[in-house]
Amino acid sequence: MWLEGRRALLAGNGEAIGRVADALALHGAKVFVLSGASPDGADAEANLLAAESALGGPPDILVHSGSAAGSAPVHGLDLLAWRAAVSSDIDRRFLDSAAFLRRRLKAGGGGAILFLLPGAGGVGRTAQATIRGGMENLIKSLAVEWARDGLRINGIASHACESEGPAEPAARTSLGHLAAYLVSDYAAYVSGMVMGVDDLGAG
Repeated sequence: MWLEGRRALLAGNGEAIGRVADALALHGAKVFVLSGASPDGADAEANLLAAESALGGPPDILVHSGSAAGSAPVHGLDLLAWRAAVSSDIDRRFLDSAAFLRRRLKAGGGGAILFLLPGAGGVGRTAQATIRGGMENLIKSLAVEWARDGLRINGIASHACESEGPAEPAARTSLGHLAAYLVSDYAAYVSGMVMGVDDLGAG
């Protein structure tokens, strides 16, 4: 039971979050899934309090899938649509993570954050590729800045993290197990990493 005694807040919805939730529960964690959240992070603290109440204590694991950027041709997007597709996703993840860190500091520090990121770019996937690039840099930066607080931050970038991504069944099955490893003490010295579970041509 890798995660016995751990409490996990999962933000997002869809198959990927479901697979991660099942894997974390299988390995002993208490799991609370939050499917709705405001794009400006105004409810971040309230959501953490709700998770704390449901889990019987403050969560020490945060798994965040962000929001789907869609696959519309980017040349048809205006500024507001572009921000809705890209900025709001990155902003939401950061604001929720910062609120999570503040709660962890009140609880004594430590914990793990895991971001689920889209797979490689391609035609109609410019927004998703932009989110992935921005999040990879954010993960590395926060891993350095928040290491002193005992907080580890990693990511999984894969088509298996998308609701309709072209991932193979084996990749979708592996997603939950890799997530459970990255938030467990077996990965105590792993931080600032972005891993994948797709085959070499799809990652």
